[in-house]
This record gives sequence, C-alpha cells and structure tokens, in this order.
Amino acid sequence: MKLNKKQIFYSIIFVFFIIWSFIYIWIELIFSTIFYFMLYAVLFYLLFSLIYYVFLKKILNLRVFLDKFAFIFSIFIFSIFTAVYGFIVYNNDIEPLKIWVYELTNETQDKTVRFVSMSHIWRGEFYESVYKELEKAKDEGFVLFYEWIFEGSEENLNKFNSLLGLPEKPDENFYAKMSKIFWLSSQNTKQYVEIFWENAYRTDLWLDYLMEQYNALPNQLTKNFEWMEDISTDVVKNFEKFEKLPEKQKKITSFILRTSLNFILKKNFVSEVKLWLWNEAISEIVINLRNENLADEVRTSEHKKIIVIYWWLHYEWFLENLQAKSNSPRQEKLIKYNYPIFAKKY
Repeated sequence: MKLNKKQIFYSIIFVFFIIWSFIYIWIELIFSTIFYFMLYAVLFYLLFSLIYYVFLKKILNLRVFLDKFAFIFSIFIFSIFTAVYGFIVYNNDIEPLKIWVYELTNETQDKTVRFVSMSHIWRGEFYESVYKELEKAKDEGFVLFYEWIFEGSEENLNKFNSLLGLPEKPDENFYAKMSKIFWLSSQNTKQYVEIFWENAYRTDLWLDYLMEQYNALPNQLTKNFEWMEDISTDVVKNFEKFEKLPEKQKKITSFILRTSLNFILKKNFVSEVKLWLWNEAISEIVINLRNENLADEVRTSEHKKIIVIYWWLHYEWFLENLQAKSNSPRQEKLIKYNYPIFAKKY
C-alpha cells in the first residue's frame, strides 16, 4: 500500500516518539500515550459519527477517521517536542541567565568594591570562573568578604532551616545532593577562602541573633511561615524520588529542571521573587539584616580594595544600603558577567 504525505509524516513522528521513549526507559510513556490515543480516538469517533449521522445523514468511515486523527495527533506530539526543545535551546544557549560581577567606587576613588554574584548550586564552569576572578583580585591586592552565617543553637538552626524551606537537619552534602537534581555543581566557599587565608573575612551575622530578631517581629509577620516547612518536607521526598530514577531519566529530568531554573531566575523580578518566596519576616532576617551588616562592614572597613562573594539576590539591597551612607562606594559599573547555566554540557 502506497502511503500519502500525511501518513508518512505521522508514521515518522510515531516511530521517533517510540524510539525516544525506549532510549530514556520511559516505557510507561508509550503505554500511556497509546491509551490516550485510543481513548480520544473512540470519543471523537463517536462524537463525529453522531454529527455525521444527524446533520449529513452519513456513516463516518472508521478508516478515514483514524487516518485523519493519527495525523492530527502526530502534529500535537511534534508541536510539544518542538516547543519544549525550542524553550530549552533559547533559555540555555541563545539567551541564558547572566550573573554579573559589579565594581563600586566612591567619590574620592579611595575605595573599590567588587561584588561577585553567587549561587549555592550552579555549573562547575561558573565556580571555576569565580575562582579565577578571586585569584586575580588577590594579585591586585583585594581582601575577601564572604557570606557564611555564624553558628547558633540547634533549636534555632532547625527553625531557620524550616523558614528557608530546607530540611531541619540537612547533612553537609545537602547542596551537593540538590545540585544533582539540576545536573549542576555546588558552591564550595572554603575553596575560595583558602585563596586569601588571613585576608578572608566572614562578614555575616550570628544565627542566634537572626532568630532573636525574627522572634521579636510582630506576630502577624511570622505566623504564616508554616507553609515553608511543608516545602522542606517535599524537598526531602523529591530527593528520594530522584535517586530512584534510572540514570537516563535523571539526566533528562535535570535537563528540563535546569532550563526552568534558568528561565525563572533570568527574569527581571528580583524584588518580586523576594516577596513571593518568603513573607516579610523571613526577608527581614535572611536578606535585609544581613545586607545592612555587609554594607556597614564594607563602609567602615580600613581596607581599600574589597571583593565580596554573596548570593546574587543580595546585591540590589546591599547597594541600596551602601548608597544610603555618606562617602560609601556608590558608583556602579558592570565589569563582566558569567553564564552560569548551559544546557549543552553535563
């Protein structure tokens, strides 16, 4: 039997889909697709048969219907694959997220601050570029100010982790595990500190102080944080589910999640992220208090060349705090950027 163009098209699409599903061991995807194909074919056949009989007084030919339905269904599958692949390529290769290195100076030009935007999980190449940036800064006479909350009581640590949507007692490899879900690497602050040694300063606040400030906030600001505890439970469950996946499924799942992460973070809605992700109370202790402290440390420091590595979300409000003080480094300049997430390499 000679196939027409439509039949050739949907035959190629279905064969491609089946091969792709077998490669990634998603046999259940094939069976579920076949099931829904048959289900909707039956439903639409009954519907159109009724329409044909009522309005045209004809019996709908089953073979003709299945031929057209298979063609339409193949177009649907092709469109989904094209849209998803196009979304991935655009957000990872054409227009990926850029994380900037900022340089700030004051009016008298006697103090220079470089802010290296960081993330706790990212590509290994990104952390390598940060390492080189810090080595270069050390050779130029910079000192390092870095992010790392000082220790506190176990009770406060558990509550603080819950506020962030983390497990109460995450092990030391928590971020390393989380990075695997996105097929990425995790930040190793100790590696950066070792570059500077005695010229590395831990410019952060004590955990017990942060939780003391949190507990002192009005009740209406702190009462709605319980939903973050639910997230922390989901995080642990998702780790467990991810670890049980076959390797090829892990890879493609990470591929899609990484693309979604890239798309979300590159949008210019830093303020909205802050307010949506946490309530006002959590933002106050995680972001605001620490930004004020970092800005004061930079402003009052006797060092004239300072390089800062802090989470990228801190920068906007760190700069506001810094510029609010007299004779602080306030003249902003973008000196370079890094592409933290690509889809091409693993």
